Amino acid sequence: YFDEIHLLVVRDHEEASEMFRNGEIDIYIPQTSELEEFLEEEYYKDNIISTPSLDIKYLGFNTQSETPFRNKEIRQACNYAINVPELISNLLGRQAIPAKGVLPPGVKGYNKMLNVYKYNPERALDLLAANRFPGGLPDVYPLVCSNRDVEVKKAELVSGYLAQIGIKVDIIPLPWKGLIDRCNKGDTVLFLMGWISDNGDPDNFFFPLFHSDNLGVHGNYTYFNVPNIDEMIETAMQIKNPGKRIDYYKQVEKAILEEAPAVFLHHQVDYMVTSPELRNVHMHPLGLKRWGQMWKK
Repeated sequence: YFDEIHLLVVRDHEEASEMFRNGEIDIYIPQTSELEEFLEEEYYKDNIISTPSLDIKYLGFNTQSETPFRNKEIRQACNYAINVPELISNLLGRQAIPAKGVLPPGVKGYNKMLNVYKYNPERALDLLAANRFPGGLPDVYPLVCSNRDVEVKKAELVSGYLAQIGIKVDIIPLPWKGLIDRCNKGDTVLFLMGWISDNGDPDNFFFPLFHSDNLGVHGNYTYFNVPNIDEMIETAMQIKNPGKRIDYYKQVEKAILEEAPAVFLHHQVDYMVTSPELRNVHMHPLGLKRWGQMWKK
């Protein structure tokens, strides 16, 4: 076990990688571009640890905008139109896993049996036709996203899927502050966004993201305002029995998915590589390190 632990901040990724490979540091957070290299190296492949982050990345709809996206069946159509596993495979690889719903693995209440929206463009087209939009929507709709390369590429993939059911979007990449400002004000129609929990409780997803008390600046960027779901979220907060509380949150999640305020895309997967001499290392979804449990040969 250890008498001391030294945490180093090395701003240059190449320098940090070299220090790790030279045995100067024992734990390293690899860059996306390096991960495959480590996975293929015999020396390190058994010392790569991963865990899904406590987050949700999503395509949001402004449910109060004066567009067809006010209609939940149009939003449901978009959910059926996007091939999420394919999007992840083409863009993110091992860096993400498909979302089943709102909650990620690692959160109590995660429901691995959820399978509400399988990729089904025919079903999407049927929903559009049933709402007097056979073949697609009439206008071009702005899709705002971060100007980070990966987010722009994600927007392009989303745009391609939506185009297959006749929904045309104009991608507008923005600096982070500009994106947040527009989401806060509700100056959006479609947007790519994410949420990271700071405590891993289901309430830390459902209340800020979907309760009408939090419209805009407090996290509810979809401007989702459904009174009976507000009531369900409030009821869940007050349930003291842990098992009953989790079961009720599963009902809350299903109700939200039915309303489809967003296409819930993926959860990030975090990785770290350790020295083969280091033992009993585990990752926690909140990023906690249990140094006292680790030891080195």
